[in-house]
Amino acid sequence: SVGHHTRMNTLLRDLGTQHRGTGVRPEHFPIFFDLLCKSIDGTLSEHDPNGPRTARAWRKLLRRVMVGMLSAYEE
Repeated sequence: SVGHHTRMNTLLRDLGTQHRGTGVRPEHFPIFFDLLCKSIDGTLSEHDPNGPRTARAWRKLLRRVMVGMLSAYEE
C-alpha cells in the first residue's frame, strides 16, 4: 500500500541520516552493497539450491535499502 511505502521511505531516510551523522559518505554505500552481495552470493551458492534466484531477490531488496538511505544525502 502507499502508506507502507511512505513509512518505509521515511525509515530508510532516517537510517541514512543516522549513518551520515557518523561520517558515512555516499560513496561508501555502493562499496558496502557490492561486498555484502558477494558475501550473500557465496553463502547461497553453497547452501541454497535456489541460490541465483534468492541472490537476485536479496540484491533487489538491498538496492532498495541503499537508495532509500542515500536519499538522506540529498537534503
